[in-house]
Amino acid sequence: MRGIARGWVVLAAVLAACDDGVGPRVPELRVPDAVLAARGDTIRLEVRGEGALENVRWQSLNPAVVTVTEDGLATAVTGGNARVRASLEGAEAEGTVRVLPPVEIRVSEVALVTDPGGKPGVRMRIRNVGGRGFYTMELWKLEPDGTKRRLISHGTETPAEPGLDIEYVGYLSAEAPDWVVMYSREPLAPEPVRTACVALDGAPGCPGDLPDPPAVHSVSVSPAAAVLAVGDSVLYEARAYDANGAEILGRAVTWHTPSPGVVRLDERGMATALAKGYGQVEATVGGVQGSVALTVTDPAAAVDSVWVGPASLTVAVGDTVRYTARAFDASGLELTGLEVRWSTSTPLVLSVGGSGLVTALAVGQGVVVATVEGVSANTGIRVESPSGVTRLEVHSVGILFTGETFRFRALALDERGVPVDGIGIVWTSSNPDVVEARADGTMVGRGAGWAVVQAAGGGLRERITVRVTAEPGDGLVLTAIPQLGDPQLHVVTLGPAGSTRLVQQGPGLRNPVASPDGSRFAFVLQTQDGGSDLFLVNADGTGLRRLTTNAGLDNQPAWSPDGRSLAFRSVVGGLPDIWVVEADGSGLRNLTALGDLRPGSLGVERPAWSPDGAWVAYAWGDRTLGAARMSLRMIRRDGSETRVVTAYGSYEDTEPSFSPRGDRIVFRRSGNGAENRILVVDLYGNVVDPGADLGTGRTPRWSPDGNWVVYVRPTTGASASGALVLRRIGWDEERALGWVTDGGWAPVR
Repeated sequence: MRGIARGWVVLAAVLAACDDGVGPRVPELRVPDAVLAARGDTIRLEVRGEGALENVRWQSLNPAVVTVTEDGLATAVTGGNARVRASLEGAEAEGTVRVLPPVEIRVSEVALVTDPGGKPGVRMRIRNVGGRGFYTMELWKLEPDGTKRRLISHGTETPAEPGLDIEYVGYLSAEAPDWVVMYSREPLAPEPVRTACVALDGAPGCPGDLPDPPAVHSVSVSPAAAVLAVGDSVLYEARAYDANGAEILGRAVTWHTPSPGVVRLDERGMATALAKGYGQVEATVGGVQGSVALTVTDPAAAVDSVWVGPASLTVAVGDTVRYTARAFDASGLELTGLEVRWSTSTPLVLSVGGSGLVTALAVGQGVVVATVEGVSANTGIRVESPSGVTRLEVHSVGILFTGETFRFRALALDERGVPVDGIGIVWTSSNPDVVEARADGTMVGRGAGWAVVQAAGGGLRERITVRVTAEPGDGLVLTAIPQLGDPQLHVVTLGPAGSTRLVQQGPGLRNPVASPDGSRFAFVLQTQDGGSDLFLVNADGTGLRRLTTNAGLDNQPAWSPDGRSLAFRSVVGGLPDIWVVEADGSGLRNLTALGDLRPGSLGVERPAWSPDGAWVAYAWGDRTLGAARMSLRMIRRDGSETRVVTAYGSYEDTEPSFSPRGDRIVFRRSGNGAENRILVVDLYGNVVDPGADLGTGRTPRWSPDGNWVVYVRPTTGASASGALVLRRIGWDEERALGWVTDGGWAPVR
């Protein structure tokens, strides 16, 4: 914990007069104030002054608040202020060490909100008015029968610092909570305490019978096994889980060893080997204990090597094998009568008994380990399926829409990758109310939520986590690349009524965008003079007409929200600008019109309209000389004002798309360590956390309901095509929809 200087306490030097009136000068000392943010934190106190400041002696004048060792190590005991004193050669100085009060997380400005699709969420401001510590947030709902149900419990993995003040918006689902409950915990405290409870309907207080956060059900300690020589150390880690197997974050861990003569264990879980023998490391979280064994060896031990056998066996699932071990000294003499400890580094494949009896549990490569006096040897054992199947290859998706039917497929393969005939696949679902699993592998999305789908056959099993969610309710426009012929413009409808239809085909067809009402599409086609122009076509494929006839390249069209105008990029005389044209072909004008103000090759690209039609966002910069440098800007529709969104100079920021509410922009960022990252910023350029990493890709576009982003994830080859990825905002989940060059949204007609 670092000290924070608050001021200085100055002790004036006092001259000690000798018999002749002249004596040595007493040192002038200064002690800076310091702050400790949590009980148990430590800091090395400082003293300032001239000359050598060695052998300073320290003491605490308030040891009930802060204890101080003679060499100046201060430890927080409880909240409050403590005076500390430094002494050196007759001089003294005092300073103040402040210990912040216990962490206290409060909630203010809480309110129910809805996303553009009408789903409820919670917006709140979370503040920490105490010291450093952890917190847990819970959302509760009152059922019609009067019972109370916990909707979500989220704990922090890292401590919240003093002064934490954040706005939280989240938990969009089919249910609206009635209360928000906050729990806070000091780093050294074993359990959290309730510090805030807010009713979302404005009623005072909260029910007193809401239970505490989930209790700890099990604790795992890693590494699972360790062998150390005397003097070596290893850092252990403990993880706590509730009865449902969900990890519980932010709980205090108490470390203990019942074998202190073999191993020394500190409060962080750092174990140091002291003497030869077998020790144990125990971690307690929330009253539940987990433990692992530890072997400490003596460098001078008689055992030099260990043999374990039989070696390199191949068995089937369910078979058992008896293993033996032999120990030898450095001269090759076999040592007898020594204890053998059996273990495995592959517990999912094998179980190993204390007498060396090994049972094959699952297909895979297993390892059997024998340890004698701290010296280990291992041998491999291959476990195969009784039917010759070595793996299951499952073709599935991680997202289903409510009411959608999707056929999962699984192949049973041998070690050569050849399908094995006659292997039946059994499909099951952990939650049939969410995903119904039919015998032929057909999955039906029954209701919103999560389910684990399992395929089992040939002694193997594969599990797929599937989320069922409401469909976006709009179609996707995309250009597919056929193996032969010109690119095609398709409309793909998502969900249970999914369909695909061809709208248009032509040379160089790209950049498709749908009008706001879905009645027309704008796109780019190559022209006979080698350029490109904008074209319009009705949604049913009729009424194709050419919209622009500029000499040069016209591309990247974007419809205005009212459907009357299009912004697009036009390169005239080698100078790229954003232009606007009416949908009937009239009113063509240069919106950016950089002209002679443009140094070198500076240009613009990728226009995007704000939802109210007042602004056009675009990328501005230079990608022709050296590293590309582009930033995002906004210009009013009439060209009267320009605003900077992201800074110019560090990255290539391009391909902006406004969120349906107009308060955020999704875009692609490259350069300076960020290759094709899909990011979200507000209109001031601040990167916004979308709730999960959106990954990499190009041409990101918002869905009309603001819940999804669609973008193209390029292949690694030279092809311009890639996977069209549908990504849910706020969830680490995605779904690939086919191979395309461009993608976007259109209302279903």
